[in-house]
Amino acid sequence: MLELKFNPFAAFFSLYGYQTFIFKQLHLEELPSSITRIERLEKLDISHTRVSKLPDNFNQLKNLKELVITNTQISKSDIEEELSLLSCQIIK
Repeated sequence: MLELKFNPFAAFFSLYGYQTFIFKQLHLEELPSSITRIERLEKLDISHTRVSKLPDNFNQLKNLKELVITNTQISKSDIEEELSLLSCQIIK
């Protein structure tokens, strides 16, 4: 698990081996599209951020099991269809 509190993208490209990313309570407005290349990602927590949409091709995260979007601008109903092919629990 990797919890990023200050500069979440400083070493982002060297973190592809991690399975959990917690961007909770960062002043984050969007996720980098490169996050969709982290094939082993199982949990992503972007709660309490300013993120309003997921990157294109987010449904390529085939191993994603849990997406936490509590207190974000993302509507659960907006992304359920996009993520329907994944066995992913969406926590709003």
